[in-house]
Amino acid sequence: MLKRRTFLVSSLAACAVPAQAATAAGLAGVLARYRDEGRAAPGIVAGVLDTSQRRIVTTGQTGGTSALDGDTVFGIASLTKVFTALLLAEMASRGEVALEDPVNRYLPAHVRVPAQKGRELRLVHLASYVSGLPGWPPNMKGLDPAKPFPAYREADLYAALNGSPLKTPPGSRYEYSNFGFGLLAHVLARRGGKSFEEMLVTRICKPLGMNSTRLKPDAAMRARLAPAHADAAKPVAPWVFPDALAGAGALYSTVNDMLNFLEGATGRRNALSQAFATLLKIRHPTDKPDTDAACGWMVSSTGGEDHAWKDGATVGYSSFAGTSLRSRDALVLLANGQCGSSFAVLGRHVLNVRFPAPT
Repeated sequence: MLKRRTFLVSSLAACAVPAQAATAAGLAGVLARYRDEGRAAPGIVAGVLDTSQRRIVTTGQTGGTSALDGDTVFGIASLTKVFTALLLAEMASRGEVALEDPVNRYLPAHVRVPAQKGRELRLVHLASYVSGLPGWPPNMKGLDPAKPFPAYREADLYAALNGSPLKTPPGSRYEYSNFGFGLLAHVLARRGGKSFEEMLVTRICKPLGMNSTRLKPDAAMRARLAPAHADAAKPVAPWVFPDALAGAGALYSTVNDMLNFLEGATGRRNALSQAFATLLKIRHPTDKPDTDAACGWMVSSTGGEDHAWKDGATVGYSSFAGTSLRSRDALVLLANGQCGSSFAVLGRHVLNVRFPAPT
C-alpha cells in the first residue's frame, strides 16, 4: 500500500481536475484513492455543478446496510455556519434585523454582552468571524471525541457572555468561533419567535427545496443516514449539538440538498438571491495569506480565481462545499469519517487544480 504522503502528492496531483472539467470516472478515482490510502472514511459522495449539469459521484460504502447516493444523509458540521449566516442575511433582507444591530438588542436585559474599546458586539461580527469571542464558551466542559457533546443550555450561554471578556475589539481581527455562531443562531431564533430549526426550514430549506436538511433528522432521514466513523474502519457515536450551540455545526444534509443550496449560491435558483449576495459583501483577512473571511464563507484566491468555500468536521463526519465566483462551477463533498484538515484541501484542489493537493 502506498504511504499517505506518496499518494496525496503523486496520485492526486496527477488525477485531480477542476470541477468544470472533471469526468465522473476521473473524480471517482481521485476520491477512491483519497479514501483508500488515507483510510479517511467508508464512503464519500461528491456533487458537481458546472455550466450544463449536476452530477453525483460516489466511492465506497456507507459502512451500514444502504448504498451511497445523492440522498445519503451525513452530518455537515461547520457547513452549518453558512446557513446561520444566510438566515441573518435573509432576515436583514426583510428588515427584521440589520447586520449592524448590536447583539444585546435581542437578548434579555440581564445578559451583559461584552464590548471592548468602546466597540459593541454586532450581528455581522458574529457572522463574519470577527466577534472577538473565543472558539468555544469558556464555561463549557472540555470536548472529548470519545464522549457525547457536553450538555449546554441557554442559561449557560448567557453565563458565558456575562463572564467572558472579548479577546479583541469586535470587527478588528479574525477569530474562528463556534461560540459566536451558536450565539448568532440563538439571537435570530429569539428575534423570529421560533426555534432555530423552524427558522431554517421555513426561511432557507423550503425555498431551496431542501427537504433532507434538518438539525434533528426525522425517521425518513435516519433510514438514509451514513453511520459515523472515526476513520474508514471504526464506527463512532456522532456528537449531538445542544440547541444553544446548534448554529455552529448541528445540521444534517445530503449531496442533492447541498447542490440545491449551491444552485442558490451561484444564482441558478432565484430563491434567496439577495441574501446569498449579502454573504460575500463583507471580507476580513484571516490568518492565511490567500483567504478572507466573508459571512459564513471563506473566500480564497488561487491562480487568479476567487472561490467561496467552507469545510466542516465533527465526530464521525467531514464536509466541504465551494464555488468559483467567476465560472459558478461548484462542488460539495460529504464523508462519514473524520478526515481532518486534508478534506478541505482535497475539496479546494478538486474545485481548482491550481490549489495544491493535500500533503
